[in-house]
Amino acid sequence: MRNVRWQSELHAYLESVRYTPFAYGRFDCGLFAAAVIRILTDTDLAASFRGKYADEASAYALVRRVCGQASMEALAQAQFSACGFGEIPSAFAWPGDVVQLGAGSTSHLAVMGFGAKILAPSDRGLTEVDRKSAVRAWRIE
Repeated sequence: MRNVRWQSELHAYLESVRYTPFAYGRFDCGLFAAAVIRILTDTDLAASFRGKYADEASAYALVRRVCGQASMEALAQAQFSACGFGEIPSAFAWPGDVVQLGAGSTSHLAVMGFGAKILAPSDRGLTEVDRKSAVRAWRIE
């Protein structure tokens, strides 16, 4: 179940990271999705990841150790299934739901923002992506 104040807290968080540039181990797609999940549900999926990687190679090495494959797709499936976050058609994703962009080793995670746009970390901060780009989605509640 989502926290009672999830909408205002999500909005405040998204505003606070709007111009934060992508950086492995500080503000990357996994930590971004985990931060949103924590706001919505108080579940901290990144607790065992924080501070344990600082670049792409060490990030994917950690992901491989955790779920057996070096892809965000595999990590999301393992973590979200364990938490009971069900997969949904991406067209039905709500604000705060996590979506997957790309597949396999090129997959990364993003979050549905308010409105019809997906928000994803980039070198320029949060980037809006058309929701049609999502290949998978999970209901976060």
